[in-house]
Amino acid sequence: MIDMVAALVVDLSEQRLLAYDPAGGLIYAALVSTGRSESPTPVGSFHVDRKYQQTPMEGRGYRMPLVRNVMCLAGGDLAPDQVCVHPAP
Repeated sequence: MIDMVAALVVDLSEQRLLAYDPAGGLIYAALVSTGRSESPTPVGSFHVDRKYQQTPMEGRGYRMPLVRNVMCLAGGDLAPDQVCVHPAP
């Protein structure tokens, strides 16, 4: 179990998520799927604004009734719940 994550980094070129502890050590890595060309993943520094144990997600052409372990980001010009990190159901 990951107790304390200081930073999450999404490497768009490698399609990987990296989690670092407060000392800068890598504690987790996973493959990810990021935005499509018509709705690209934003680039910048953001913070976790909201966490949902489970929540419905929907967008253009999809609806998932319950997605677990969702973290939505804020910062820059992101609207609330616009960009979220979550497992692929």
